[in-house]
Amino acid sequence: MDIIIYREEQFQIDEILKNFLKNSGSKTVLLITPSGFTISRQGNIPGVNIESLAVLSAGTFASTREIARLIGEEEFTVLFHQGKRYNIHFSLIVKDVIFVAIFENTTTIGMVRLFARETAKSLEKILFEIKRRKRIPMSGGAVEPENVKRDIFKEEKGDK
Repeated sequence: MDIIIYREEQFQIDEILKNFLKNSGSKTVLLITPSGFTISRQGNIPGVNIESLAVLSAGTFASTREIARLIGEEEFTVLFHQGKRYNIHFSLIVKDVIFVAIFENTTTIGMVRLFARETAKSLEKILFEIKRRKRIPMSGGAVEPENVKRDIFKEEKGDK
């Protein structure tokens, strides 16, 4: 997914995720693409490589999507992993954006899921606007590669 996020949109996303952390009691929250690109991250767990976490989370979601297809489901939109100390909640917000929340086992899963749903609704509006944007093709007065080459090397159209 090619995305362009304006500064104001990034600020809004970050604020929504900060509110999720505060309300849910989670330690870290990520918003990622299916390729593992981190759109936003709030919170921290010491010693955890966030880039690796994002890529592996995307892989987890992709493999689960294939399992869903094998059993006749379109996809699973929510996943949950439970550990001894930490739990992870994954949810699909819009087609190309995955929400990942990491929280300690002392935090109630119901609270995390409740606030994750509310957060998803808030994020959907912004994410749909971001996805709605169309790329503007180069034409007319735009700089074309051949013009750049000609201008740099002072070539005329017939010279090579």
